[in-house]
Amino acid sequence: MSTVTPAMVKLILPETELVDGNIQAFITSAERFLDASGVTSAVDDTIIEELTKWLTAHFITSTVERLAISEKAGPTEQKFANVYSSNLSSTPYGQTVIALDPSGILKELTAMRKLISLYAIPEGDTK
Repeated sequence: MSTVTPAMVKLILPETELVDGNIQAFITSAERFLDASGVTSAVDDTIIEELTKWLTAHFITSTVERLAISEKAGPTEQKFANVYSSNLSSTPYGQTVIALDPSGILKELTAMRKLISLYAIPEGDTK
């Protein structure tokens, strides 16, 4: 288990409006994710701490405090990162996690994609 605190995460996300208890929940999720992915057994505790901070920031900006990727003044428009199609690559915080992981495990997880092929079969075509 890492020693990451909400105060450490707030250094990365200084404008967060989340209270410490909420940030702690994201820290716990980040720790569990890193453990389940195998990263915690592949890198030392100092790296795990860094990965946990940045992954926590990624989780926060992927969910409750969505990261705006573009804004427009009039008429008002705001676009958010499409976090569900790009995995860790969808936020600068997730990209930092990938860069900080010397094991390459998180980069491999991000690169994994399942391919689905769909074919249209015209009605009545039995061939």
